[in-house]
Order: sequence, then structure tokens, then C-alpha cells
Amino acid sequence: MECGAQINACVQVHGKSIPMFVLRITSARLAHSHPLNKHIFNQYPHNRNALEPDVVNPVNELRNAGAKKTSILKYIIDNSNCNPTNQDVHNLVRKLKKQDETGMWCCNSHGNSSY
Repeated sequence: MECGAQINACVQVHGKSIPMFVLRITSARLAHSHPLNKHIFNQYPHNRNALEPDVVNPVNELRNAGAKKTSILKYIIDNSNCNPTNQDVHNLVRKLKKQDETGMWCCNSHGNSSY
């Protein structure tokens, strides 16, 4: 399904004395070529899994403590506005585990050297 809705934006520097980055909408086409409803919205994983850090951190602690994925799923549903599937939780746990494993092998030196 090709939807015609599109928002274009660019990042600009605003202010001369204290420059800051701002997001500027350059064009917007808001007409959709499909129905909009909660069911369709929840089909997209990035909508089901938009977890805040204050939820992800306890989920990682639960994972480290050996909690089952069903318990983690219940925690997410009870403590966020997300509605993940069992597979979403499985993917999240795998991602958190990989981050922990990768973090153990990071180099503590500065720059591009590893010695």
C-alpha cells in the first residue's frame, strides 16, 4: 500500500550568539490513502515498542534476574502505553543481552587505538 502522506523537515541552526539546532517543517502532505485506526497503528513494531528508558532499565534488571518473558511482557503492559507481542519481548530481551555482551568487550582507551 503506497500512502501519499509525507512530512519533510530539515535541521537548521537558529540564533547567532547562542546557536541551537531547530527542526523546520518544509512541507507536509497529510492525506492518507488508507483508513487510519488503532488496529493498523498497532501493526507497526515501532509503535508497539516505543519504550521509555524508565521502562527499559527495569526490564533489563528483570532480564538479568532471570525473569521469564511473560513476566517482562506483563511489566511492560502494566508500566507503559505500549502493547508489545511475545515476539517483541523476545527481540527486546535478545537486544538487551547483546548490548550487555558487547559492553563487556569495549575498549577503555581514548581515540582510535586499542592499546
